[in-house]
Amino acid sequence: MPVILHDALWPYRTAYKTPLGMSPYILVYGNVYHFSIELKYKAKWAMKKLNLNLGKSSRHRMLLLLEHTISSVPF
Repeated sequence: MPVILHDALWPYRTAYKTPLGMSPYILVYGNVYHFSIELKYKAKWAMKKLNLNLGKSSRHRMLLLLEHTISSVPF
């Protein structure tokens, strides 16, 4: 890393940063950013491409959770 860049970034790295618990977008614009519709269609396309079935997978996940809770209950 060049010395000039290192010197320029030093104050940023050493400054105390307060976690705000929100994104910079909310701070600037005052509301939550919503993705465009195009991304939703891409997600559906990817699900079809990978042959994902959310109904089956959610039922399977619930069965695994129930089995885990039943097996972890002490008698």
